Order: sequence, then C-alpha cells, then structure tokens
Amino acid sequence: MELTHAALLAAAVRSTAEPVRPRTPAPVVDGRGRLAWWRNRDLLAAFGLPQIAAWTVFTALAGFAGVLHIFGGVTHGYFFLVCSVGGLVAVAMESRLARGVAGVADSEQVRPMRWLLLREPDGGEAYMVLYPADGDPDQAPPMLLRLAKKRQARRLPSAGVADVRGLLRPRTVLVPWIDGSPVWTRDPVTALDLTTERDRARLTYLKGSEADGRGTTS
Repeated sequence: MELTHAALLAAAVRSTAEPVRPRTPAPVVDGRGRLAWWRNRDLLAAFGLPQIAAWTVFTALAGFAGVLHIFGGVTHGYFFLVCSVGGLVAVAMESRLARGVAGVADSEQVRPMRWLLLREPDGGEAYMVLYPADGDPDQAPPMLLRLAKKRQARRLPSAGVADVRGLLRPRTVLVPWIDGSPVWTRDPVTALDLTTERDRARLTYLKGSEADGRGTTS
C-alpha cells in the first residue's frame, strides 16, 4: 500500500471530513509572555489534572468526615485520607509533566513543518504526521505525534503547516502551534522508518482504505 505524502493527505481528508469546530481562545500568558500553564484548560485536561484534583478533594473530605464519625467511621476515614495523599502525589507528578510540556511550547527552537491529521478507526486516537516544510516530503522520513486528547482533532483541518517547538530528534516532546494555539501531546514524537515492516504497518493502519468511511469518527 502506498504511503506517500499524497496518499496520506487523501486519507487525512477522508478521516476529517466533519466540519472543523471553532478553535479555543489563545492561551493565557504571564507577565513575561510565557505560557501560564496552570491556567491553560486544554493542557490541564491533557494530563487529567482536573479529574485527579476533584477525586483528591472528594477522598480528603470523605476521610475527614469518617474520622469525625460523620461518614464511614474512623477506619474508613483513615483509608480515604491515605488515598487522598496518593491523589496529591499524582497531582504533583502530572503537574510537573504539564509544566515541562508548557516549557517546550515556549521553546525558542521553532521550525515550520507540514502536518497531516490521521485517526484510528472507530473513533480512536488522533495523530499528526509531520514532515519538513521545505523540499519533497517523500524524501524525508515522517514523524508521528499522538495528540493528548482526540477532541483536539475536531478543531483542526486535515492538513497544514505548523510552527513546531522543541528539539527535532527522535523520542523528544514537540508542540505544534497552529493558528496561534498549541496542540498538546503527552508522548514523545516517533520517527518512522518506512523501510521497516513495523512502521509501515503502523502508518498503513492509520491510513486505512478508501472504503473505510471514517469521516464521522470523533
């Protein structure tokens, strides 16, 4: 199966046939012009921080209520309090990761890159396939970047050119900026070697076939 840029572009158009939804407002920055990551809802959601924080608050309140004999008794109360400590640890770890990705988004290492948007069948994950902006895209190995939340794909067209921030090398985090907003990822970029069966199979799976009818996936 052909995995040329033109063939993947056609697949991207098929898989993103639904209307593009309005983009989110520009990200909030601090007084120095850097991203205020703790106020960026998309970034916080990408790392599950609102859900973890809500769960932590609930377990802490349940724990204190148990200790005070209002709910569950002392034994259950201490159990909930221990769980809330675990939640606090998770919040700290995920916040550190989110802050690191925000730092990449503020990086001075910027280069334009072509991108295509592909999705897994049946409403699966969304991926960007990245190419150098200059020259023949088929002369350079593509790079694959999974979006942190597939709903971000609903705000993107099927293809375009992005300002990609971060060090362009395998297994590092990259943050594309499109129309003034970052597209968040949790995972390092993967450089594809299309001479290997594994990487060809992976891209073939995302490409799908013309009969897939994946235009309505979420």
